[in-house]
Parts: sequence; structure tokens; C-alpha cells
Amino acid sequence: MVDVYRSSSASADETATSCLEAFGHLVEELGPTRIAATIMEPVQGEGGFVVPPASFVQEVSRYCRARHILLIADEIQTGFYRTGRRFGIEHFDVTPDLMTVAKSLADGLPLGAVIGRSDLMDAVPPGGLGSTYGGNPVACAAALKVIELLEREDYGARARAIGARVLERFRSWQAAYALIGDVRGLGAMVAMELVTDRHTKAPAAEATSALIAQALRSGLVLVKAGAYKNVVRFLGPLSITDDELESGLKILERALATVSADNGSKTAKVTGSAVSP
Repeated sequence: MVDVYRSSSASADETATSCLEAFGHLVEELGPTRIAATIMEPVQGEGGFVVPPASFVQEVSRYCRARHILLIADEIQTGFYRTGRRFGIEHFDVTPDLMTVAKSLADGLPLGAVIGRSDLMDAVPPGGLGSTYGGNPVACAAALKVIELLEREDYGARARAIGARVLERFRSWQAAYALIGDVRGLGAMVAMELVTDRHTKAPAAEATSALIAQALRSGLVLVKAGAYKNVVRFLGPLSITDDELESGLKILERALATVSADNGSKTAKVTGSAVSP
């Protein structure tokens, strides 16, 4: 995981270099000829919406290609405009050998797919791939309609607009509450990481659970993530209305104010809550 926030390096480029070196050591230890593929999420989902430096993704791609290791982009969460572009890997100017997609593909109906280079896809002989529920006609019809709507209604632009709004709000809270150590995201994938101390970056897992519980009491369902269970992710539908988004943000802000007060982590910059009743 290329986590610039928790890296001991001085910059994103240094973090990318050190992580690439660690990756290379692991590959060489195992033996490049024994590795079929490297699977990478363009933005880590359950890892807490960690966005890697573009240089890291590009160097991994070059490294794998030089050693005949396939690069697979896991677009289960990042695919279909969640990051503001059709696929998350597009942000890094990298073309993977294969991509896995699902979730948004059929708007909740059970459907997944693999997209890849024609030589790889054609290498499997007839009957070489099978699935108990493969080729479900209803799910496939739904996927075709979803793709049509996403492109026709320009959901990429909508994702970017949603992300910009959430990112701005999260950063304003970061300036007001010491409980928020980091804010990050790409497109409509935005997250904030909670810490007990900004200097030590000690994870505030208990406060995160308290925040989620407090928001739930007001009708807002949140999902936490991250290696330390201290990251709150925004993962709303791209079809969310501006009013729905604002309502959710207000509930989250009230919950944050309550939990921050309970933890004594409101900074001196804040003299009162800016949350509307």
C-alpha cells in the first residue's frame, strides 16, 4: 500500500520509490517467472481510499512489462466513473493487460466482467472459462442500459462535481477539528482519516466507530475502512441529488462536532459549530 500520509519519506516521489523497491525485492525473492500477474486497485477501496502517486503506478507497469508479468487493474470499486473517469487506471496514464469490473456495471444486479488484451482473451480455448451464473440475460441487459446512461448523462462530470464538493467540505472540517488527520480522494471517492494526535498519527479507531454510530442515529449510514479501521469514506451514488448530498454532509458534520467535543479534539480555530440545525 503506497500510503503517502503514513510514509516516513519526505515526499510522494520518495514514498513511491521506496514502495517500488520493496515491490521489486518481493518479486525477485519469489522469482519473476513464478509470478503470473500483479493485481492493483487504482485507488484502494477497503484500504481507505488511498490514492497512489502516478509515478508508482507507472513504474510498476514498466517493471511488470519488462518481466512479462501481467498487470491487472481491479476496477471493482473504481470503475464506471466513480473516480471521475470511466476507469480509475486512466488517471495514471497506464494501460493494464486486464481489468476486472463489477458492482456499478449492472447497478446492483449480479454481474462481473473481465476486460483485456485480445491476445490474452483469445488464448483461452472454447469451453475454457465457465461460470454457474455466467451470461445472465437480465443482468447483461441492465449493464448495457447502465453504460448507456452513464455516458449519455456524463456521469464522469457529475462524479468530479460531487467529489470537489465533498473534498472541500472535508478539508474545512480538517481545519476545524484535530480529529481529522488526513483528507484524500479521487473524483467521487473521498475519505477522511481520524487520528488521536496529528503529530504521531495514532489511529482513532474508537472515535471512528463513535462517529459512525452517531451519524446512524440521525439516519446516515457510513462505512469505515483502512488498515486501522479509522477511515470514513464517502461512497454515495453518482445519482445523488444536491439536496441529498447536502443533507448527508450536515448530518456527518453534526456527528463530527459531537464526537470531537467528546474527545476534546476541537482545535482553537473553532469558536462554535457552523452546522445548520
